[in-house]
Amino acid sequence: MTTDILKTDFNWKGQDVYVVGSGPNAAPYMIAQEGEPLDIPLLSIVIACNKGIYIRRTPTIWLCATPSLAKEEWFNKLMRAYWSDPEGSKPMIVGREGDWLDNYAPFTHYFRPNGSLWSHTKRDPLTNKLVGVHKGFGCTDGYLRGGASAVARGMQLAWFNKAKRCILIGADMKGIGYFDETINKWKPRSLDKEGDWIELTYFDELIKWVKARGMDVVSLTPTALNVEVIDAS
Repeated sequence: MTTDILKTDFNWKGQDVYVVGSGPNAAPYMIAQEGEPLDIPLLSIVIACNKGIYIRRTPTIWLCATPSLAKEEWFNKLMRAYWSDPEGSKPMIVGREGDWLDNYAPFTHYFRPNGSLWSHTKRDPLTNKLVGVHKGFGCTDGYLRGGASAVARGMQLAWFNKAKRCILIGADMKGIGYFDETINKWKPRSLDKEGDWIELTYFDELIKWVKARGMDVVSLTPTALNVEVIDAS
């Protein structure tokens, strides 16, 4: 039996929540990466989104936000490791409601992905970015909305649980690569003329929304988002 993640009270009020993506700029925080390792404070609340699960500590929540994950070799490798190590430290794994991954991954909670952030969308012919009419934020009606990125869903979860500040890692919103120098094969057709993700404007709108309602949003790594990039120290 799984539980709706938005009906679970994590009591994060007044705390920092780290939300981790898998863009190239996340590399210093990831497992087995070269160079000077970077880490986040011990006992931090961490939401790892999709491939962000490779963060260099066991996250609080692994948010499996994309239904195509089971087609990825890295995902299958992690699932094999999960089932083969029953005693290991593990995150809470959260999947999409009704996702066919339910019978494959050990989900204990789900989120509702139905609905859209926008009443209609189109591309700006000058920038190739998506534009649309915003029709409301997701958590107020029980959804973690899509259309902006997996990390944006993690940010919504942080806001819903009353976090004071959401600290992003690896939310580059630019290019087609991952932190491990592999390619996000779904992205080449989803870039604007500057190489930013076309969903960038959507994510920025969500950030404005949560900031207006009491949660600050910053980033530990360089990003195309309109947020302050803070020093890791």
